[in-house]
Amino acid sequence: MDIYILEITHIFFILLFSVSAIAKVISFKSFRRTLDVILEKNKSVSRPIGIFIIFVEVLIVVTLVLSGQFLGPAYVLILMTLAIFTFVMTWMKASGKAMSCHCFGVEPRKSSDLDIIRNIGLIGLTIFAIFKLSGHQTFEYEVTFLLFGLALIMLIITVYLENIAEILRR
Repeated sequence: MDIYILEITHIFFILLFSVSAIAKVISFKSFRRTLDVILEKNKSVSRPIGIFIIFVEVLIVVTLVLSGQFLGPAYVLILMTLAIFTFVMTWMKASGKAMSCHCFGVEPRKSSDLDIIRNIGLIGLTIFAIFKLSGHQTFEYEVTFLLFGLALIMLIITVYLENIAEILRR
């Protein structure tokens, strides 16, 4: 069972970081404004930092797609990236600075505790993947297609978690 969960995790993170990187490229000006809020006094470095973040997300996708010997470093990079993103969101929230996390493009809403909880869950999923990497294998086309579908469902839930929670609150 672990190998199926690991494969879904693998596909999920490819989709997640692809969507995240593409959204940041498409709405780079808005993403940069979010970085300006975070960096306050060092706004001049928001552009290079924004480009670097997109580069890291693309690097994650490429290393996950290449698989094999790159999976270990890919998951360590995912863990570091999520830890930094989560720390920044938590720090901004604790500082009383409301901002959009800009995780998946322009978002009219401000970051919430649910975004932080989501990231902590993703960190847990990454740690699971790191410990189970020895079980990674390839699957038949039909199984891979099914796992892709499950990963896509996970992606949709992750991206729209706040909206889903709002609907459930009603």
